Amino acid sequence: MGHIPRSWVFGYSGICQGAVTRPEYTTGGWFITDSAGQFSPDPAVRCLALSAAVTTFRAQLRAAPAFHRSAPESMTPAELSDLCLELLSPTTQLEELKLYGTDLGDDGCEAIASALCTNFTLRRLQLRDQHISDRGAKAFAKALAINKGLRMVSLRQNCITSSGAKLLARALQRNNTLVGISLRENLVDDVGAKSLVSSLMQHKTLRGVALYDCRIKAIDMLTARADRTLVTVFEFQPPTSSNVAETGF
Repeated sequence: MGHIPRSWVFGYSGICQGAVTRPEYTTGGWFITDSAGQFSPDPAVRCLALSAAVTTFRAQLRAAPAFHRSAPESMTPAELSDLCLELLSPTTQLEELKLYGTDLGDDGCEAIASALCTNFTLRRLQLRDQHISDRGAKAFAKALAINKGLRMVSLRQNCITSSGAKLLARALQRNNTLVGISLRENLVDDVGAKSLVSSLMQHKTLRGVALYDCRIKAIDMLTARADRTLVTVFEFQPPTSSNVAETGF
């Protein structure tokens, strides 16, 4: 299991007849707070957390295969905890998650990325305008290298530079299921774009990388192969309804 930032506390009370007040994940594993206020490792805590009473928000996540939220409504820490628990649940039916301007930041991105290391149910993910930097991209790259469920991913309108793009490009070399990824409106320049295009050309399923309105200047890296339909969107080529459908959101 990957790292879920300690700040995102899975705050369920009353588990195990009150002996456990809150399960938490840290770099050392899952921990619980006992009645004396002491943290102790417990391998069963993850199962306890997943089987905890369903909150109203988590019930909302279970009500449909898709969940969308956009600004000005942000995502609270408690809601993010519930979202991660739902993604971790073996019975989740959530296939599409779109969050636009909900102030996740790198911590929120890391929490979701951690859940995606084991969740193979989610098919489409959008984390747009979330103030995600290369730190969040690093966590997401780790998940992308393992995940076997995602088809479309959008990290549009964030603060990812070519350093983060190169990490994502390396992760794509280990991913065999993604169809499209969008890094539109990020800080990616020619160096990052070259890495992504190289991964695209070698990938078995990836049809496109959206890089419209980034900081790319060299159009000669836009290439195509006769045996595949590849759509790579650069800042010189505004997205159309057809190629956006191929490359994500």
